Amino acid sequence: MATAAQTAITAIDAAIQTVSNNRGTLGAAINRLRDASAVMGTQVENLTAAQNNIMAADIPTAISNLSRQSVLNQTAWLLWAQANSQEQSILKLLQ
Repeated sequence: MATAAQTAITAIDAAIQTVSNNRGTLGAAINRLRDASAVMGTQVENLTAAQNNIMAADIPTAISNLSRQSVLNQTAWLLWAQANSQEQSILKLLQ
């Protein structure tokens, strides 16, 4: 009977050791995953901030370019209208 009890105790000790080893391995893996997740979260935050800075910098430039093109377009129309008007005036004088 003592031998059977001793065998059972040995088996239980081995099972406890196996569980302890597996818990250690899983705990280390969980810690690595948490660290990787934290790093990725920081990277996402940094990339989002950089993207927002780029977008904020590009909008004023685009607005400035649009305003410049609008002024040039209006100026071209005014010059065309003025040239057309002068042409009509010259034709009236010649008649």
